[in-house]
Amino acid sequence: MNYYFVDDQGAKLGGAEMTLQAIIDYGLSIGKSIQKVATRDLGSLIVDSPAFYVLGNVCDTHAPDVAEPLKRILEAPGTFSKIEFDYGYIPYRGTIPYEKFTGGKYAPHPANPLEYGYKVLRANAHSIFYMSEVQRKIHKGHLGKAAATEVVLSSCFTEDNLDHMKLIRGFYQEDKADKWTIVDGRDPWQQWCKGVTHAQHAIENTKLSDFKDYEVVKTDSHEALLQILGKNKGYIMLPNIHDTCPRTVIEARLCGAEVITNNNVQHCNESWYDNKTPVEIEEYIRERPAVFWENIPCDSI
Repeated sequence: MNYYFVDDQGAKLGGAEMTLQAIIDYGLSIGKSIQKVATRDLGSLIVDSPAFYVLGNVCDTHAPDVAEPLKRILEAPGTFSKIEFDYGYIPYRGTIPYEKFTGGKYAPHPANPLEYGYKVLRANAHSIFYMSEVQRKIHKGHLGKAAATEVVLSSCFTEDNLDHMKLIRGFYQEDKADKWTIVDGRDPWQQWCKGVTHAQHAIENTKLSDFKDYEVVKTDSHEALLQILGKNKGYIMLPNIHDTCPRTVIEARLCGAEVITNNNVQHCNESWYDNKTPVEIEEYIRERPAVFWENIPCDSI
């Protein structure tokens, strides 16, 4: 069987893209036939053998000849799975962005075409993967119970990435800078989403002696970011939106940093993360790509 991973294919350093790549790399390592397809190119895809589709972020549907093939996939029961990175059925991809842009509270409505599409998806998907349990419950509260198998997957990492963070953790273990890291956003909107100013104010306004210094970092290199997370004492992320399973929070812990978050980091209270050591978190995370492949069809359908 051929597996087609359909996704908008955004920023190379984006958490969704890196999770998809970790899943794909694991699939290739166990002999799966995999092809990545940009959502905008779905109309030109030629499939001449048994196929299974894995849908990531599929919002880029304005290109010619995309809507109809996507509709055919969604209406074919059991031929696809969906990975939910946020809240794609809500305009602006979440209740808080929706409220910020419209000035009103989000409420499920049958006239919402995104919501209708998601109800078809939830009826016909083979499986649906979420980044956190809180995210899964919000989907259920808005859209009702899914007929598909539901799996809380979390962010996924490659073996090489996990091994590298383990080395960083050991290298800086006895020589950390007494400084906190804040990761900047790519643009003003992402800065607001990540709560960059909120984190700065939290450090500047506290009287706790643990908060002596911080740096706001923006890098074009994932390696540079990991090194900063490893060498500094801690990482603070206080997002203004519901962030389903922010990768940098996990990376900071795996690189040996202390982490301060708020409840908008939706995986922060899950049993595999809360009050766990970096080694325990790593053991859990290392198995997640395999969990994905255990929950999609392995034979012809």
